[in-house]
Amino acid sequence: MATVVMVIILCVVSTTVGTEARPAQQVRFRHLQGLPDGTSLSASEYEALLGLLGGSRDTTRLTSLYRTSVHGTTYGDLLDNVDDAKPLVFVVRKDN
Repeated sequence: MATVVMVIILCVVSTTVGTEARPAQQVRFRHLQGLPDGTSLSASEYEALLGLLGGSRDTTRLTSLYRTSVHGTTYGDLLDNVDDAKPLVFVVRKDN
């Protein structure tokens, strides 16, 4: 049985000024304007990721920059697509 690993790299843009510690909370579903183009995240996964990053749908936008299934699997492919974008979030899926 082969193991499949998919890497998605997202760039995080936040409009929040300042940060504060927040207790862990359940993901609340809100009306989504749409997921980032090129992502395979479900709406609930996207909301959960935003929650982990301390953002919200209103203040944080994720942009999909690189997917191994679309852009290639070499380090050069990654650099060609990510360039100097930051901050970055690496989403790695196994056997999906």
